[in-house]
Amino acid sequence: MRPSQKKKVESWKQKAFDLEDDPDAEQIIQLLMKTYPKAIRLEGENRRRTTPFHLILEHKPSEGLVRSMVKHYKRVTSNDADESIFHVKDGQGQLPLHIALENQSSLGVVRFILKGYPGATKYPRKYHDGCLALHCAVLFENSEDCLTEIMESFPGALALCNSNTETPLHMLFVSANEERWSLKNKSGDSLERGKLSEKEICKLLLRIFSKYQTNKVAAVKALLQKRDRWGRTVLESAKECKIVHAVPDDLIRFLEKAESGDLSQFMNENSLRPIKKESKKVVEIDRVKKHSRQVGPKVSLAAKTGQSSRLEGELSSEEEFEFE
Repeated sequence: MRPSQKKKVESWKQKAFDLEDDPDAEQIIQLLMKTYPKAIRLEGENRRRTTPFHLILEHKPSEGLVRSMVKHYKRVTSNDADESIFHVKDGQGQLPLHIALENQSSLGVVRFILKGYPGATKYPRKYHDGCLALHCAVLFENSEDCLTEIMESFPGALALCNSNTETPLHMLFVSANEERWSLKNKSGDSLERGKLSEKEICKLLLRIFSKYQTNKVAAVKALLQKRDRWGRTVLESAKECKIVHAVPDDLIRFLEKAESGDLSQFMNENSLRPIKKESKKVVEIDRVKKHSRQVGPKVSLAAKTGQSSRLEGELSSEEEFEFE
């Protein structure tokens, strides 16, 4: 990197650190992008190999600034072989989505990044701690809306583990997280606007997870029986955390009931009914038959040659979506 380029990249870094304190920082960054847009894709002269995009996301940028940076990045990556900015990882294997969630970016920023790379929720921070996006969203106390977006994007993440074999629910009870447990007299109610208590987080995540399971009780019990590298289930982690921090008793009771298979705490009666394996298949086959009557001979001919049977088989093969 030439000295002039290095100086411009260093300017990017400094202004990123000023984002939260200097109201003019975003305007200056916009000017820097116009002056030297190639810096967006350069890895800075630092050990973390952090790109300016990753660095910006560490300081809660506005959605407008993030969109502008992505637009400028596209202008300097005309080659189709170039990675999308949403796919670029830093030296620790972190995607922009990981950085945004760790630093509690706004819902608009999270949605924009997720739209640019929906599959980002399936990739761990490979060289850091192996956490998926959902681990980050839970650990760093993202809002209810952000948790919902990440969870709905990849519900199976709730049953997956990081490098310490911890599920996202284990992350609620990381004893070292003093900030989370520093509040006195915590309850099961929402703590502040847009944020949920730990009990409500458990309810939200388990409700979404269960929605995609055929055998809901078995899936939830298996999830809550997963053990981290120290041999602790989620309930055992909560009890251990309670020794040091003010973990509410009602949260402990909630986990005990959920672990025993009581899903009524977070799902209504209709949602608890088992999914009929044939329901989706029947609906889709009826739709195909109805379409064949409307279209006429061509579809009927396809049915005679066996193509309709193949179609029905394809539809039935995708009728269930269950996580291991």
